[in-house]
Amino acid sequence: MKARELNKAIAAHGVWKVRLHEAITSGTSEYRPESVALDTACEFGKWFYAIPVAERPAELWGKVQRLHALFHKEAGRILEFALEGNPEEALALMTDLGGVFVSTSIELSNTLYAWKQQVLEETDRVALVPACETA
Repeated sequence: MKARELNKAIAAHGVWKVRLHEAITSGTSEYRPESVALDTACEFGKWFYAIPVAERPAELWGKVQRLHALFHKEAGRILEFALEGNPEEALALMTDLGGVFVSTSIELSNTLYAWKQQVLEETDRVALVPACETA
């Protein structure tokens, strides 16, 4: 697993927030709430669920899975309000610092950063192992 893949995941997470904000301000979106609510349909979800079981970080996997699913559920809910002509409610859900969307988004980002740090530390450890000398 590469840190670059986790960087892409973190960036994609931010892109979804921009898309939601655009939908709130315009009242339109190329995405449907029921599709957005699926955590398996986005690029990160496809990559995440394709990771072989043996390569999944046991201590972070379940947490990322739970947070990612909740992020998408809430994003779908926000998009639904935006597309149904209720931008005020959508914006309130998206920006409420004590709300589910914001707290889930922050916790998911922090967990992805922790995972990335783990990957970087493992990469450093592997790089520090001396090569076998030939006789």
